Amino acid sequence: MRHLVISTHGEDSSKRTTFRNPNEELKKKISEFKLSDKEKSTTRFMGDDWNIEEWEEDEVRCTFERNVMYIKRSDIEREHASKLEMQRGLAFPMVDYFKDMFGVLVYKTSTKVKKLDMVSVYGLCGSPYNPTSINGYGRVYEAELDTYRSLTVKLSASNGMGLFLSFDADGNVSNRDYNEELQNYKASDDKLISIFDNWTKVIRSRINGPIYTNKTKTRYFTDAECLTPYFEDNGQENFQFGLYTLKVSDKSGVYKEYRSETVKLPAKPIETTVDDLINHVKGLLTPEAMDILNK
Repeated sequence: MRHLVISTHGEDSSKRTTFRNPNEELKKKISEFKLSDKEKSTTRFMGDDWNIEEWEEDEVRCTFERNVMYIKRSDIEREHASKLEMQRGLAFPMVDYFKDMFGVLVYKTSTKVKKLDMVSVYGLCGSPYNPTSINGYGRVYEAELDTYRSLTVKLSASNGMGLFLSFDADGNVSNRDYNEELQNYKASDDKLISIFDNWTKVIRSRINGPIYTNKTKTRYFTDAECLTPYFEDNGQENFQFGLYTLKVSDKSGVYKEYRSETVKLPAKPIETTVDDLINHVKGLLTPEAMDILNK
């Protein structure tokens, strides 16, 4: 998406980035969208719709029934601009066009993959407090590798990413960066399984010597670590799997971390392979977790 950035303006929660609309036909259609003559001939004041009679340099002469009022021109122009954005949002809901314009978006690093598929559940026109925005809700898949005190993959799927997107007057796409910086994404068919592949690479790089297990294959041992495979289903399509790790504490085969249990090397350890360890963890994953990994 970075190659489509036109401009960025504002700060903090009001910061917005404008992206070029790659659909030139749609862009032209949106840029030609205007308020109706009736909407341009009235203004809302004190709860009533006043008729615009005459535009002056700084003020506008307006009437309501037998009443005459001069209203600041800038106030009416601001109201009409806001009304136009609201009407444009209703006529061209972003959720109906986003995926056709940009595809499935992926944010990817060596330790994280976040995938945004805007097959939206629903779209809402902005509230009166934020009339220029469209709320877009997408299907989000996320996998993250954590190597701090464990070798863990966190995996999730949700419908909960709210994006504040709208078409601007030129037919381009304006995004509120505070919710998600889409310039860090790109259209891609990369799958979350790449994080699992990176996880296996980390394991292979950490196990350089022989590896052993116990009779029940609940733990695996190297000269440096005790590795315990695990899988957790935390509900609502949130999963976590990987290896709990304990560092060897002395040369007598005792493994321990601060405030953790003490684990000893079995009296008769069984030699095994790194592939066996990886397949053990993979075998713990449920079909639901595997389905998300393959998104």
